[in-house]
Formats: sequence, C-alpha cells, structure tokens
Amino acid sequence: MRLSMNTRYAVIHASFWGAYGSLWAFIALVLEYNGFASAQVGVVTSCATLLSVFLSPAVSSLLDARPGLENRHGAMALLSLAAALCLLAWLVPLPRPFVLGACFALIGAFLSSTPPFQNAMAMDANRCGIPVVYGFCRGVGSVSYAAAVLLLGFVLERHAPTLLLPVFAALTACGLLAMSGFRLPERPDEAADRPAEHRSIAAVLRSHPRFALTLLGCMFFFLTHTISNTYMNALVGKAGGTASAVGTSLAISAVLELPAMTLVSRLQKRFSPGFFLRFAAGAEVVKFLIFYLARSMPLIYLGHCMQFFQFAVYAPATVYYVAAALPERDQLKGQSLIYVAGSGLGGALGNLLGGRLLDRSGIQTALLLGTVSAAASLLTFCLSTRKDSR
Repeated sequence: MRLSMNTRYAVIHASFWGAYGSLWAFIALVLEYNGFASAQVGVVTSCATLLSVFLSPAVSSLLDARPGLENRHGAMALLSLAAALCLLAWLVPLPRPFVLGACFALIGAFLSSTPPFQNAMAMDANRCGIPVVYGFCRGVGSVSYAAAVLLLGFVLERHAPTLLLPVFAALTACGLLAMSGFRLPERPDEAADRPAEHRSIAAVLRSHPRFALTLLGCMFFFLTHTISNTYMNALVGKAGGTASAVGTSLAISAVLELPAMTLVSRLQKRFSPGFFLRFAAGAEVVKFLIFYLARSMPLIYLGHCMQFFQFAVYAPATVYYVAAALPERDQLKGQSLIYVAGSGLGGALGNLLGGRLLDRSGIQTALLLGTVSAAASLLTFCLSTRKDSR
C-alpha cells in the first residue's frame, strides 16, 4: 500500500518523537543505572545541548553548499548516527563514565539537531504543491511521545533501562524507512532559485534583524519551558504529588498538543505567525503564574492544560514564521537557528539557572525566574513581530 505524503510525514514525526521519548525522557534513569552520579548526568545532558548548538547550523550549511542533498538527507544522517551509537552502547560494554557519557552526549546532540530538517521537509513539500499539514503531523508526534513515555514507564518497573536502547533503535529505523520514501519532485524553477553563493549565518542575521530579535524571544520562551519540564518532579512535589502524577502531567501536556497544533495549521491563513508567537508567550506567562501559585495537584494539572495554548501553538508557529519571514534560500538556516536559540541556548540556560536556583532557594524561586523569562519572551515577540499582521 502506498502512503500519502501527509501520512508518511505523520509517521516520520510519530517515529521520531516516540524514539525521543523512549530514550531521552529516561536518560537520567539510563545513566544512573550505568553508575553515573547526578552531577555526571547533568554534564552529559548539558554537553548534548551545547553540541547541538553547533551541529545543526553546520549540517544546514553543508546541505546549502551541496544542491544535490535534500533536507531529509540531513535528518536521515543524524538519526542513523544516533541509532548506530545507541546500538553500540547496548551491545558493547563501553568504558565508564567518559566513553559511555560521550556516546550518549552525541546521541542527544544528534536528536536535538534533527527537528529543523524535518520541519523544513514539510515546507519543501508545500512549495512543491504537495499538501502536508505540519501542525497535525507534529501533533501526532506529541501523542506518540506521550504513549511511549507512559507505556515504557510501566515496563521499566519490571525491566532494566537497557531495554530502552533497542526500542529507540527500532523506532528510529521506522522513521528512517518513512523518510527514505519522502521524495519530492524537482520544480522547474528550482535551479534558478538556488543562490549563486553560500550565505553565512551572520549574513542571514544581518539581512533580517527582526528575525534575529525573534530568536532572542525563542531563547526566553524555551528557558521558561525547560524549567517546568526538567524540574517537574520538584514542581509536582511542592503540591504533594508523587511519581505517578509526573506521568499524568506529561500525558496531559502531550495529548493536548495534537488538537492545538492541528488548529494552528487550519488558522494560519487567518492569523499571522507573529500573532501565534505572541499568543503562545502570553499563555506561557499565565501557565507559570498558575504553577507559582499552585498548592494542590488540580492547579498543577490546570497549568499543564495551558500546554494547549502555549507550546502546542509555539511549535508550529515558529515553522510558519520562518517560512513567512525569510526567503527560500535562508529557510533551512532559519529553522536551525530557531532550534539553536530555543532548545539549545534557552534549554541550556533553563537547566543551569533553574537547577542552581532549585538547589539554593527552592522551586518557587525557579518558577519566579520562569515567569519573568516568559514575560521577556512576550515583550520580545511583540517588538519583533509588531508589523506582522493579517
């Protein structure tokens, strides 16, 4: 049976985010099982984040310099390397902590660098006249992530975390198979559209100063988002919740993303991407105010329901924003820079500052930082997208 391109693209996201959840959501558990201390776990995850800051732009520059390569080739190369290293860690007793830690840091970097190329694949398909509904397909990925986290959480109560490694490799293989068939027809004007010379990232930012300001807003947005994700145990704990409440919170957040992302795709012709970015940042402020004031689990769950208006709107909005704000020749670099500024720099700052404040002053101070950062994100998006309206 031949899959439609939209279905194939949904399978790509389902496989990727399912694989991501099957390994990286449990990375602390995997590393601790292999004898890593908590501080060493932090070093591995921080190295993965920092490596992705350089890796994603480097791969996008390579693809730009070689017209014969497509965005799917970049995604496939990164995921193939991640799966190969995962199988290596599963089958070969690597020296600990340095070699094994470096192996997992590279896996994390490859995973974090993949989404920009998957996002660009959808925009490429739309430019070729092939209808791919990005929001719906990305939402399917969120549901897959939630299912993987919930199911594997129960499995890990009876089995060792090493089981996650072949599961990750198998799900990644499904994604690679789907991507191998995501072939787009070459447009007649494609050769003429290609830039005569390779443009650097600095040149892209100089040419689009408002886009550069938007990247700052993405950094603030993800700094806040990372605090609630990384330190969810402490967030739930302050309201008297247990480990099961963490799983419920993750499931609520992830399941709500599918309808919200689909809705953004349907409304993108009525509202500008800048409007959606401002809306998402405003929702993030409300979400963190709820977390800050919450003293019971119902309020914590209410805060996680804000995911519908916050991250579920932000994720597709950034993809559509790049497509609208940048010329075609700069869009792959733009998608990479969105991820570098957000999950890269913002994620690293959220982990570092949130963890330090949590150790020194408690979860309330970390949540206050998140609220201030969310407000800074809203202000920055208002400035960078103030003329972006329909």
